[in-house]
Amino acid sequence: MGCGTSQSLQYSQNKSKKRLQQSTRATGTDSRREAQLLAAHPELKKAMVETTKAVEYMRAHMSDEEHVESIVDLLDKNIYSHYLELETRTQRMLLGNHLVKIGAATVFTEYIRFLKQLGYFSKKLWRNDVVWICTDFVRQSVVNCTDSSPKFGHEVVKAGLAEVVLDDLDNFANKDDNYSKVLVASAMHIIYNCSRVVENYELLNDLNAVPRLLPFLEHEDPQIQTITALTLAYITDKKNKQLVMSEETQKKVVSYILRRFREAVNVPNWRSDGFSALELASGIAQLATNDTKEDANKLVLVQEGVVPPLVKLMDHSDEEEQLQAVGAIWQLSFHEDNRKKILEEPGAVEKLTKLKDSPYEEISDSATGALYVLTGRGKDHPQRDSEEEDDTRRRQRHVMISYNWDHQKIAVKISKQLRRAGYRVWIDETNMRGSILEAMGEAVSNAAVVLVCVSRQYFLSKSCRAEGNACHVTNTPVIPIKVEKTYNPDGWLAVLVGAGLYFDFSEPKGANAAMKGLVKEIGSRGKADARDDDDDDDEDPETDLRNWTTADVDKWMTEFNLKKDISGIADITGAQLAFLRSLKEQAPEFFYQYLLNHMGITGLEQLTKFTHALDNAR
Repeated sequence: MGCGTSQSLQYSQNKSKKRLQQSTRATGTDSRREAQLLAAHPELKKAMVETTKAVEYMRAHMSDEEHVESIVDLLDKNIYSHYLELETRTQRMLLGNHLVKIGAATVFTEYIRFLKQLGYFSKKLWRNDVVWICTDFVRQSVVNCTDSSPKFGHEVVKAGLAEVVLDDLDNFANKDDNYSKVLVASAMHIIYNCSRVVENYELLNDLNAVPRLLPFLEHEDPQIQTITALTLAYITDKKNKQLVMSEETQKKVVSYILRRFREAVNVPNWRSDGFSALELASGIAQLATNDTKEDANKLVLVQEGVVPPLVKLMDHSDEEEQLQAVGAIWQLSFHEDNRKKILEEPGAVEKLTKLKDSPYEEISDSATGALYVLTGRGKDHPQRDSEEEDDTRRRQRHVMISYNWDHQKIAVKISKQLRRAGYRVWIDETNMRGSILEAMGEAVSNAAVVLVCVSRQYFLSKSCRAEGNACHVTNTPVIPIKVEKTYNPDGWLAVLVGAGLYFDFSEPKGANAAMKGLVKEIGSRGKADARDDDDDDDEDPETDLRNWTTADVDKWMTEFNLKKDISGIADITGAQLAFLRSLKEQAPEFFYQYLLNHMGITGLEQLTKFTHALDNAR
């Protein structure tokens, strides 16, 4: 956590293993964004070279006691000092990501185990002073880099270091000497930083982290107590949240966070009591996500004055600070009572509007999403069809699939099977950015039913929550699709999907039975024609398009109102439409380049409209 840059003391189980084997996806920024950030920070090259030298030296002398003192010097000069010299959160994140690339998580874990075998500290042997100093430097380096880099935080848990430091909490929690207190503090900071990485949720629970952390809610140090409460908030679910944190403790935590946050945004180093403004903003967003049925956390946070410091944090030059501030505002804006207060806050809308044009996609998307919810765009939806309305008109609506990008493969497979069964399907297969939220709102408005792919990532995604909110506003029926076997819906997502029947696509062996049940549940809603609900029909949709006459194409363009908006499709043929749809599947980048360069499509709205029409051409 952000207690990350504190000075060192002397120097100014089988299920778990299975999870570790399965958990291979890198976290944090994607490769494109990271390359963009690295290009913007060439000054990091020297720090990365020096860091690599230190890690390689540790790897080469992993079990050599004679080199412990040399490793202390390398940790101090090549890693610890370089980290402290970095000015921005983004620079520190990139350094942490570099540690992932060179395998430092495994090296640090194995070296801490080696030092533990030597004895962390001993009053009898003077040589253990060096062992202790080295132990503290390695652990503080882990604290610092897990604070700034989610990727490194994930690798640390996969490497087994979380298990090591949880054992330290068990063994040293009740000891009063300074050495034990420092060990407990660094262990808590490491576990807290790692708990903020979504991919660590199950890994930490496999290590029984929750019951092992519970005693620290009563710790005498208020910082440790707050770190514990925040950690538990990240790794507990609705079943044990009330058990873990009492209402009184939660109030103390919220009060402490807000006090620290106000101070952090008003001091030069953007830290208070060891916490960075960024992690406090992240904690605020987490509290706002893990809200009660009545959204009590959101209300309390805004009532207690969290919005002004968040708006101030948006002015920070560091991209990661901006991202967390905007994300927290977006999360808080999902409560109707909060929107008015945020809109009235001086500078809030202006800064969000400015960040909407940020060159960094995540910041731009978050600002766009926050403005979308705050300004109410997309909320004037057409009236829903009544039960008595003509069945043909209701069948002209589509089936929408709402999912988090991590589960795209399952969602796309479901969409293809539904199309073969005769349904119109709306699904975003291209991860389009920014104003796609407006297209999503329109897609919900025109949906006969929305299939929600339930996962923890979906619950945490503000974009997915915006779609869920649109379902609620339009009273659009929702059918829950289970795509993550171990996750049970929490908070707002539990309210959205209710206690209805789930269709389980989380394991391939049950997918066929789930599809048959899903088709039966959808019924005639979103049906494109009168074909039987046969999910085994393997007819190739492109075959029909190749046989389309000019009249068929004209009818399709009229149905989706394309002629007026898109000039370049006036003379298109059925065979060309079939080719374009095949191109979209096999070479999507070329497909979209062709539309923009050769078909008269000039913007995202037209691009979305044509792609949707092509997907639903029958």
